[in-house]
Amino acid sequence: MGHEAIGIVDEIGPEVKSVQKGDRVIISPVVACGYCFCCKRKVSNEYWGQSSPRKSQLTRVTRRSTRSATEPTRPRKRRACGIFGYTQLTGGYPGNQAESCRVPNADIVLVRGPKPGISPEKLLALADITTTAWHGCELAEVGKGDVVGVWGCDPVGLSIQNLSFCRGAKKVYAVDPHPQRLKIAERLGCESASARTSSRSVSCSASRTDLTKESRLAASEARRAGRARL
Repeated sequence: MGHEAIGIVDEIGPEVKSVQKGDRVIISPVVACGYCFCCKRKVSNEYWGQSSPRKSQLTRVTRRSTRSATEPTRPRKRRACGIFGYTQLTGGYPGNQAESCRVPNADIVLVRGPKPGISPEKLLALADITTTAWHGCELAEVGKGDVVGVWGCDPVGLSIQNLSFCRGAKKVYAVDPHPQRLKIAERLGCESASARTSSRSVSCSASRTDLTKESRLAASEARRAGRARL
């Protein structure tokens, strides 16, 4: 389970060129090939490439300070994409909760980490949480002077709130049914509101909740004069 991982390269296949043994790397949650129809159009999350790469394209990454992933199992012939830690529909790749893993298409999937000095906790966020939050801000076109509403204060939602301020938002509303999550959002500088009572006008919004009711609320609030991204 899980698809957020960093680690240290322990072994590399003969065709791997971008990383070396001992490198500190970030493992992308998306397994891409770099040359299929989707990868060429920079939508690798819809990767249509091969499910089982050759052994020469594999790299073994060992966990040193965080958990990593395992190797693919029973790849599905037809699938939606390739992602660690989901079902056969996404390639049958087990998740990152392991001491070591074999990373397919290592030159594409691995990103060499910065030099020592950044804590593992901060580096790990770049594997998925922070990048997903930034993508949400991009989709909602968060910019200077915007009033932003974020429905859902999970780790990604909290990151969206923080990044919204970095992008120049003048006000960020945090909406969530759980008071303890709202307290964290308030420490980031957000104005909190209960998901059950919220009635705000926002210029753009992002929803990080699986609750259909709250998702509809996010869309309706932004629809008045702005943009909504779920």
